[in-house]
Amino acid sequence: MRIALAHHRTHHTPHSLLLLETNHGTYVLDTFTDKVKLWFQTPYNFEAREKSDRRWERFDQQRWRFADNF
Repeated sequence: MRIALAHHRTHHTPHSLLLLETNHGTYVLDTFTDKVKLWFQTPYNFEAREKSDRRWERFDQQRWRFADNF
């Protein structure tokens, strides 16, 4: 399990998430919902995530999607 930092596409608020990496994909555990979803099915733009070596991987924020193109 890894921590991720993200921003909600509609509300534009920052949020921390827990990622569960499996052979079937990366799932998101989110305190705002009881549903477990694959990371790309969530309403978030990911800013960074913790890697297995405990360093942080940053995502290209120029590729973010917003509510109007989600």
